[in-house]
Amino acid sequence: MRQKNRKQQCRSQNAIEHTLRRCHEIHDEQKRAADEIKKQKEKEGFSTGFKLFFTTVLAMLNDYETLQHKRWTEQRHHLQKALTQTLHDPIVVEYVVTQLNAHCRHSDAMTLILPDGVAIPDVSPHLTCLTTHENHITLQCGSHALRFPAETLCQQWMTQADNETQTFTQQLNALTPATLQEIIEILQQAIP
Repeated sequence: MRQKNRKQQCRSQNAIEHTLRRCHEIHDEQKRAADEIKKQKEKEGFSTGFKLFFTTVLAMLNDYETLQHKRWTEQRHHLQKALTQTLHDPIVVEYVVTQLNAHCRHSDAMTLILPDGVAIPDVSPHLTCLTTHENHITLQCGSHALRFPAETLCQQWMTQADNETQTFTQQLNALTPATLQEIIEILQQAIP
């Protein structure tokens, strides 16, 4: 009976050891699976966070560029308006009329044509003044007319300013794409 008990004990011990080994194997498999799931979820979380971060950065940069462009457009508009208004300043108008008057024969009847809203200068008592919706100062002497093209002049000044700032504008416009390209290259090197 002892031998039978020993055989049964040995079988029980083997069954317990086999069960224990199988439990360890199942535990190890579960741990590996959990580790793989954890790594996968970390990668997915990082990828989602990374995409969200860069989407936010790109949206912010796009908004920034849009606002910069809007600001520059408004500044340019205000500058052109200020230039035009400066050319309507009574002192400037008087100077322009004096310079135009220097090129006319004084025996002819003179007519000064000014844009609406411009103060009429007190230059000569023989000068007839008219206003017009055009943005030019014109002095008519008999059959001849001399015109100071304020609007054209302002446009030429703005074009010259645009040409002189073109390099800076190109650098500013290229800044965001260049920075994003640098970030992409750094990330490509960092991520195998």
